[in-house]
Amino acid sequence: MTKASMIKVRDFVEREYESIEKSAPLSVLLGKLRKKDIQEAVVIDGKRAVGVISYDMLLKRRNLPMNVRIEHLMVSPPVLSPENNLIEACEVLLSSGLRICPVEEKKALSGAVTRRSIMRLVPSVDEIKHMKAGEIMSRKPLVVREDDDVMKVMDLMSTHDIKAVPVVDSKGLLIGVVGIKDIATLLMREKDRATVGDAAGKKEKVSIEVKSIMHRNPIYVGPDSALAEISTLMIEHHIGGVIITEDRVPVGIVHQIDIIETISNLAPREGVYVQISGLEEDGGIYEDMYSIIEKYMKKVAGITAPRILNIHVVHHHDHEGINYTIRLRMSTEKRTYYAKTDGWNIFRALTESLEDLEKQVMRDKERLLDERRRRA
Repeated sequence: MTKASMIKVRDFVEREYESIEKSAPLSVLLGKLRKKDIQEAVVIDGKRAVGVISYDMLLKRRNLPMNVRIEHLMVSPPVLSPENNLIEACEVLLSSGLRICPVEEKKALSGAVTRRSIMRLVPSVDEIKHMKAGEIMSRKPLVVREDDDVMKVMDLMSTHDIKAVPVVDSKGLLIGVVGIKDIATLLMREKDRATVGDAAGKKEKVSIEVKSIMHRNPIYVGPDSALAEISTLMIEHHIGGVIITEDRVPVGIVHQIDIIETISNLAPREGVYVQISGLEEDGGIYEDMYSIIEKYMKKVAGITAPRILNIHVVHHHDHEGINYTIRLRMSTEKRTYYAKTDGWNIFRALTESLEDLEKQVMRDKERLLDERRRRA
C-alpha cells in the first residue's frame, strides 16, 4: 500500500521545471510558457529561487507592458525540502494558492513541485485513487455561451477565482471549454493587445467571441469517475480541470486544486483549517470573520469533524454601494458541503452561509439516524 504520508518530495520533485531570471522581461516569460504549454515558472537570481510567476497572476493585472521585468510581477513563495511528504507539499500549495513551489537542498534550488507533478501521483495514492468525482467536485459551475464576449470569461475567472469555464449551447449542453491559458495567451500577445479594448489601453472595445478561442472537444466524465482516471486525463491533455456532466449537462468541475485539497485533508489535525480568498479589506475585518466562523465550526464539530473551510468573497460594486457574494466549501471526514449567499453586509452574508452549512450537516445526521432506525 502507498500512503500519501509515505511519499516524499524527493520522490516526485520535478528537475526539468521552467525557470526565468528575475531581470527578464515579460515577453520572454510568455514565450517560454507558450513553448512548453505550461502555466508557471520559478523566478531565479543566480542559484536561488526568489519568486514564482504564473498566468493567473498576470490575468489579475491590466496594461502590462511587454518589457516589464519579472521581478516586479512575481510572488515570493514558500520553499519545500526534499524530506517534506506529499501531504505537506499539498498543504503548502493550498495555503499559498500557488501553482508551483521551489524545492531547495543545502540552500540551493534543486527542483520544483507543481500541481502537475502531484497529479501524476494520484493513481498510486491508496487513500484517494478510488474516490469519485462527485465527492470532491466544485458544483454548479459557471458557464458561458459561444457567442459571449471573451471579456465576460475573463471577468468570471478574475471575480470568482476559477481557471476553466464550460461553454454550453442553448439547451445547456456542453460544447466546449475556455481555460485561463487561452485567455492569458490572447490578452498578453503584443499583436492582440492592440485590439482587445482595455487590455490595450484603448477606450473602444473590440468584441472577441468565446467560440474563437474555446476548445471544441472538452474533456468530461461522469460523477462516478475515479480520481485516478481524472488525474490521468489532466496529465495526458495538459489541462487543469475536468468537467463533470450528467447527460452532457455540466454539473461540476474537478480542478487540480480540488484534488490537492483532498490530499491535504488527509493530514491529522486538531480543529479546522480556514482559507479566505478574494478579500481586499484591511486586516481588522478578518478578526470579526474568524469570530463568526469559530462559533459555527464548534456547532458543526459536535456532529461531524470539519477539516477544511474555504471561503471566497466576491465584491459587486454598483450605484448603491458594495454587495458581497460569499461562497463556502467545507470538507469533513464524510463529505464536502457547499453554500452561497449574497448580501450588502459581509458579516450577515457569512453568517447565513455558515447557517446553511450547519443545516446541511444536521439533515445528513437526521438521515443517518432514520436509516439506522429502519435497520434496527
